Amino acid sequence: MAPDDLWGGDEIATLAEMREAQAVLAGKYTETVLRTPLVRLAEPLEARGAHIYLKLESLQNTGSFKVRGLQYKMHTSDLAELRANGVVTMSAGNAGKAVAYLARANGFGAKIFMPDNAPVERRQLIQSYGAAVEMVPGPRLLERVSAALEEGGVFVHPFGARASAIPPALDSTHHAHTPPRPPPYR
Repeated sequence: MAPDDLWGGDEIATLAEMREAQAVLAGKYTETVLRTPLVRLAEPLEARGAHIYLKLESLQNTGSFKVRGLQYKMHTSDLAELRANGVVTMSAGNAGKAVAYLARANGFGAKIFMPDNAPVERRQLIQSYGAAVEMVPGPRLLERVSAALEEGGVFVHPFGARASAIPPALDSTHHAHTPPRPPPYR
């Protein structure tokens, strides 16, 4: 994959793709992708007729929604290739953490390329999941990932791929009805 091709496209997932992902994640990956609550924000906007709900994806094992779409991306990838060559991504953030966590949970290797100015604690956290981490100067990041992919591995885009953008709104815990209103805080 050429470095310019790594940046990702501008296509978004279709509703059919999101529903497919919802079904897959709810049925097969309940240990890696948690069902997180949806809570209604009480005041002050209700006086204006606005109803705001918060999806608590911070309760995922990795602390963010990224695990949801990235698990689906791995599910739709070539399993033999994942087992043989692992998964590759570039991230100093939640995507890197999610890929490392999911690779360990699903039994394959992960290589995470991080910009060399990323916090050392983030590198250590990603390594604690068992992933190999390579720190790369920012301007060379795409070039280095491209070279690594020549050696094999399934590339999981940290934010641009359609499959990694499956939103948490399609978490299977939600039904068509409105959740009950929480009691007001006093």
